[in-house]
Amino acid sequence: MISFESFKQILPLIHKICIKAGDLQKRYHKTNIQISTKSNKTPVTQIDIDSNIIITESLSELTP
Repeated sequence: MISFESFKQILPLIHKICIKAGDLQKRYHKTNIQISTKSNKTPVTQIDIDSNIIITESLSELTP
């Protein structure tokens, strides 16, 4: 678990990760996107998958 002090230090970087994923989401907002269904019967788009990659890879680099 990360300490509160360490969290405060990386918070600006976490914010940048959120902005990057949000920018991707906004680029495709109100566009014609294809929706697939995951194995658990919930919807997912390629944008969802790409956003997840941005977030998980960035957090992995930030907190290895």
